[in-house]
Amino acid sequence: MYQNYNHKMIIEDTNKYTSLDYSKKAIEISSDALASEIILLDLKFINGFTDYFVILTVSSKRQADSLSDKIIKELKLIGCGIINSEGKSNDGWVLLDFGGFVIHIFNAEKREFYNLESAWPDAPKLINLL
Repeated sequence: MYQNYNHKMIIEDTNKYTSLDYSKKAIEISSDALASEIILLDLKFINGFTDYFVILTVSSKRQADSLSDKIIKELKLIGCGIINSEGKSNDGWVLLDFGGFVIHIFNAEKREFYNLESAWPDAPKLINLL
């Protein structure tokens, strides 16, 4: 069943995982894959397009590709399908949109250039792993 929530389509699932639960699972997967500078921003009361941003840094194109594939696969296994993906690892930024949360996979250069954290300075950092 679908429920329209703040311009997002949220799939209600019998397992009752929330966007926060899925975000934390993505962070666990990313940490296990040796991503660095992983943060979770709470945007629920700041914007209308998503509840959370997961922002992380990878060291290579290969790591970005394998991590994005692994996140998509692992989250799908627990009931969270991806809505859209944008960018390419060659460009240094891959975006995975799951509706209630968005994952940004950056190389170090693009992460510093775009500095997404500074765009939402009032957003609480729920997780901050270096």
